[in-house]
Amino acid sequence: VMVLRKSHVKRLDLYLQLITATKKSVGISCAVITPEDEIAARVSESVDICLLRPSREEMRTLYQRSKVFVLFSEREGFGLPSLEAMGSGCVPFCRDSGGVRCYMIGGLAQNLIPLDAPFAVIQERLYTLLSDREKLQELSLEARQIFLNGAGESKQKRELALILLSST
Repeated sequence: VMVLRKSHVKRLDLYLQLITATKKSVGISCAVITPEDEIAARVSESVDICLLRPSREEMRTLYQRSKVFVLFSEREGFGLPSLEAMGSGCVPFCRDSGGVRCYMIGGLAQNLIPLDAPFAVIQERLYTLLSDREKLQELSLEARQIFLNGAGESKQKRELALILLSST
């Protein structure tokens, strides 16, 4: 699954290459989420699922059904879609765009792709990951745990901040 948006920084060109390559691959399904009508019209015939401006529940369901979330951006402040996918146990596979380093730790760090990696290398690494069911299961559990740990830590910090604010 991947989120497609127009912008040279978001690298729609790489996503389109992956969609074309995946269409020719047996046993690999491809899903797209996009907020843009033009992109949905362009890719809907080439992918198994195309969600245009989906609800949170539709996105959650798609992430739960998906094995890998792909992020090809040049730069990300945080890369929230990857983290959202991790909450459902979907394994992130991301170009090293900055913000994703905050949560792609442990075993997930091996799924960080250098920005200068050519498409053929990206494709090979992704297909290798997709073909290793054991590794995917292990990374899925790790992704979900990282998400839960971060959510728990965030909740504790919010509660502490409220206590500190109320005591002043």
